[in-house]
Amino acid sequence: MPTTPERPRVVLHEDGTIEVTRGRMEASPEQRAARKAVGARCGHIKRKLLQGDVSKGELLELALEVARDEDIAAKLKAGQKLNDYEMHLMVDVFLLHARLGAN
Repeated sequence: MPTTPERPRVVLHEDGTIEVTRGRMEASPEQRAARKAVGARCGHIKRKLLQGDVSKGELLELALEVARDEDIAAKLKAGQKLNDYEMHLMVDVFLLHARLGAN
């Protein structure tokens, strides 16, 4: 069976250096745990948004960090219900972007 060629991967390190590698990069256990934690928090926010209840504490703070729209953030702070479009933005765009951006 033919194998597909491995695509080169470009990694930008925190110190500004760039590294080009081939093959699959393995994440450290700390990176995996951090990604998993962000994914779990985003999933919790998503469930609470769909239930209509994101009005308290740390969950609200994280939802406000993720929300990139001032109107949505204001509604979340006030405890108001999001309309369908705003719900779509939070659930399908902002939370997904936060989850994918977690390194």
